[in-house]
Amino acid sequence: MDETLEEIEVLVTQLQRVRHKTQNDNACEKSAKTTKEIAKIMEIVGGPKSSPRRLLFSVSSSILRYGISAWGAALKTKRNHQMLNKTLRLMAVRVASAYRTMPSEAVCVITRMVPICIILAEDIIYYNRRNNKKR
Repeated sequence: MDETLEEIEVLVTQLQRVRHKTQNDNACEKSAKTTKEIAKIMEIVGGPKSSPRRLLFSVSSSILRYGISAWGAALKTKRNHQMLNKTLRLMAVRVASAYRTMPSEAVCVITRMVPICIILAEDIIYYNRRNNKKR
């Protein structure tokens, strides 16, 4: 009986890891898809200035931020950081109307976009503070 409980605990732990991984993957894929769809409706040259672009791309960052309290533990892995930064870079390049070959850091500085991992870490901190006050 004890062995069965231990096996169940191991399986639950493995399922939680897989769930966090897939939630992060899904959020990044959905945000990237939204970014590409928004980019299709805007002209690269002669289109809207960076302020309206930034506003439209805030939708994509909201998609990434949604449910961070559930899958925030997945942010500890390097792979997930890379996926999130890749998605942010896609948004930043579109906001700046820059070339794809431009470095990520430079595009983020030009567009005044904060790295998404920092934003998500702040969201987790605020979520934890809010939940601790209710108890």
